[in-house]
Amino acid sequence: MSENFISMDERPLISIITPTYNRDTLIGRAIESILNQTYDNFELIIIDDGSTDSTELVVNNYINDDRVNYYKQKNSGKPSLARNAALKYVTGEWVAFLDSDDTWYKDKLQKQVDVIKFAQKNEIELAIVSGDYDEIVSGVKSSNTFFQKYSVRKLLEKEILISLPNGAIYNQEGFLKQLYSRGFLSTQANLVKANYILEEEGFREDLHFFEDTDLWLKIAKKSNVGLIYSPVATYHLHGNNITSGQPKRLLTDTIKGLSDHLQLVNQSKEVCNIINERICYYKLNLFSSDNEEKITMSDFVYSRRNMKQFIKALIIKTITMGKAR
Repeated sequence: MSENFISMDERPLISIITPTYNRDTLIGRAIESILNQTYDNFELIIIDDGSTDSTELVVNNYINDDRVNYYKQKNSGKPSLARNAALKYVTGEWVAFLDSDDTWYKDKLQKQVDVIKFAQKNEIELAIVSGDYDEIVSGVKSSNTFFQKYSVRKLLEKEILISLPNGAIYNQEGFLKQLYSRGFLSTQANLVKANYILEEEGFREDLHFFEDTDLWLKIAKKSNVGLIYSPVATYHLHGNNITSGQPKRLLTDTIKGLSDHLQLVNQSKEVCNIINERICYYKLNLFSSDNEEKITMSDFVYSRRNMKQFIKALIIKTITMGKAR
């Protein structure tokens, strides 16, 4: 049995990383959702990326709990830099992430530890345990969870290695192929083996977006992934999310990140085709909104599988250029 497996009677220490910036009205809710976990063997590492509001005063209300650790740094403006800064304080075997405007359900960590122990009993090593999550839009919970909205279970139904009462552990190669086709692993829902994060030296700091999916793709290549089918977290959309104000940067970073994965060794032709199709989808979105974006012949080849999107992009582009004249 691998030395990476925990013993059945051990309760692994989980390091929780929460980056924050000017979230004085929201961070208390996030911290309380962590402190209310039914699984309590954790350390919380809060990295304040140079807040200028009352975030520090709010966090000070929780510092009397020995598990809560607070560090403030000069503003970097990038979630990846804040998360990477937290990694040097990690002492746990597993690492979880929760942004300061999101929340966890109280049994999130316990459900994931149960999956780890189940895998150990069956001599299966895990790199990531993740789960579904609810989207809260302007305070209202969406009728469908993320997994339901994007048919994640159906996408993965042929890749199951072993079923769980409320989830599954997946065949590594098949899972990775589907993860390339659709980035469904959510940072706030993930529990990740610490040594795998450190091997990759954390999150890419040259990307403002896609830095998390990039890391999950790399780590999913190292070992198996388990999923919990019920929601373990909530993702709050409130108009002030980091992704809401920079749609073009989101597209360009995603294209860059996926393009870099094409260059990785040992990518099968099937996986390369999947990545190219996804790159094309994002380039078509960018093409629709940016007069400087060009579509190449190779993009056209992959756009045939996204023909509706391609035609829509061409129409929008034509109208936009007409107005510009």
